[in-house]
Amino acid sequence: MHLKSLKHLLAALPLVLCIHSCSNCGGSKDPNNTKLSNIVLSEGTLSPVFSADVTEYTAYVGIRTKEVTAVITPEDKYATLKLNGIAVEPDAESLPAKIYLGSNTLVVEVTSANRGHKGTYSITVTRQLPGFSARVSSGDTTPSGNAEQMGFSVSTYEDTIVTGAPYYGATDTGIAYVLTKSSGTWAKSQTLSHPVPAANDEFGYSVAISEDTIAVSAPNEDTTQVDSGAVYIYKSSGGTWSLDQTLKAVSPTSGGQFGYKVIISGNEMVISEPGANTPQPRCGNLHIYSNETGSWVLSQTLDAGAYADDNAYLGKGLAFEGYFIAAGAPGNGALPGAIFFFSRLSGSWALAAGVPDPELNVANEFGKIIALSGTTVAAGVPSGIYICSSDSCSSDPIDVPAPSGLWIYDDIIIAGTPNENGGAGALYAVAQDENGFWDLFEGPVSPDDVQSDENFGKTLILTDTGRIIIGSPLWNTTTVSDAGACYIME
Repeated sequence: MHLKSLKHLLAALPLVLCIHSCSNCGGSKDPNNTKLSNIVLSEGTLSPVFSADVTEYTAYVGIRTKEVTAVITPEDKYATLKLNGIAVEPDAESLPAKIYLGSNTLVVEVTSANRGHKGTYSITVTRQLPGFSARVSSGDTTPSGNAEQMGFSVSTYEDTIVTGAPYYGATDTGIAYVLTKSSGTWAKSQTLSHPVPAANDEFGYSVAISEDTIAVSAPNEDTTQVDSGAVYIYKSSGGTWSLDQTLKAVSPTSGGQFGYKVIISGNEMVISEPGANTPQPRCGNLHIYSNETGSWVLSQTLDAGAYADDNAYLGKGLAFEGYFIAAGAPGNGALPGAIFFFSRLSGSWALAAGVPDPELNVANEFGKIIALSGTTVAAGVPSGIYICSSDSCSSDPIDVPAPSGLWIYDDIIIAGTPNENGGAGALYAVAQDENGFWDLFEGPVSPDDVQSDENFGKTLILTDTGRIIIGSPLWNTTTVSDAGACYIME
């Protein structure tokens, strides 16, 4: 070897030795270190505040939280990490961990850089119902002290609630209220009245809101035919709602009750007319309206086709989400009820399937109380809740007594039982477990000061943010019986 090359090798040798002797450069000086310096969850806050020497934590998340991720930072960047057995890169977001209603355990496993030691941290994540935060009533004394029943119908969008009081006035003309949240407080911000009120219109029987549009129905309005019905559309400008359109059946029917149910989803609205006579007497119709240019225009009318029976009353139950509509035909006590499913393909809606009452019991009014999530329907009957798809229903109902208000979101069901406890009412939560089985999770739940006959849970909605709005239409003020109220859980 040349002398010059040897000098170069000797000059480089200390550097090589340094590199090989520093197996943990940049990390902890202790290759046995199994401690973390932080854990951050995508939802929920750790309690207590994270400390490397504390290995057990709790966190609470909202009812709509189905999964969480974690960013985990080890003290030694060469340590390896796992969350519930799945490898996680340090300081990188983990894969989502499924969170079920109730308590869930997340286990973080830390393996030291020399692979000789292991440590664990555990987090109990509880997915739970929100607490009661407010009760809002109209604050009005109705004419002749009549029971208006605010909370009979409810709908919500962001921090705005619209609720119907269809029995407002001495002759049940009806009214609707807009409730808004400002500076953390819910209060009535506007009253919506029928433009030409008449006896027994029941304005506010069904309500819907989406962005800058509110729909309020008066299913017993007589202006075209007796009880033919109408739906009134309000638009918001500068925080004030003003009447914009009036919708009525193209071929009105006496007793048709156009507007018995109304639901808005994006730029589509479904209005039911359960007493419609096409193609059979009182078989019921669904009317699809679209809004592409600023006005609502009828685009399609649906019925049960060859399955349309006399007195089926399609549309007394209604649920609408995305590309799927579920409509109940509970009948009039002569035949068992059914649920019909409509799907949208290539821009048009068509009947897709139908399922009958699993009990074949005419008294059930199967299909009148329904809720939809994806293609799964929760159907309430006196004996409980059936879980239905487009081709079948569960063999047995979930034991929730006579639900009225009903909402389903993926793996949870919220049900209101207004007749429970002598009519005081209550709330139940039903959950789907990791094996896909549905079972009662929590309930009965009710406010501490619930009155003995207020019908808490008559209607309800679970919002995208996990807020629950519950109608309690028979709540009493100090001067008016059955004035009604809305409860907010958040």
